[in-house]
Amino acid sequence: MGTEPGGCRKTAGTCRNLLALWSALWRFLDDPRIPPTNNLAERALRGVVLRRKISYVTRSGHGLRFVERAFAAAYTCRRQGIELFEFLQRALNAKLGNTPAPSLVPAAG
Repeated sequence: MGTEPGGCRKTAGTCRNLLALWSALWRFLDDPRIPPTNNLAERALRGVVLRRKISYVTRSGHGLRFVERAFAAAYTCRRQGIELFEFLQRALNAKLGNTPAPSLVPAAG
């Protein structure tokens, strides 16, 4: 592994990147409109992530992806005022009928 005087090349690169972004990293201290916490999506999923970690509900990558997608769909439906059961019914009917799946992406407008 190559080194630079006084340290590791990777560490030096990380430090250069941090210094280049230093003002952006601490902007929340000067701008009251920027919350010092994670963004809304990360906060919304925090409970799901914690439940998934402590329940050991999945034992495979496939199961993990299913849980992630199921919780994301449930949360998105709730935020958009869509009934989850109706959305799942439409999704299953689309799969069985080989038609396009319903979208949770809000319509442009």
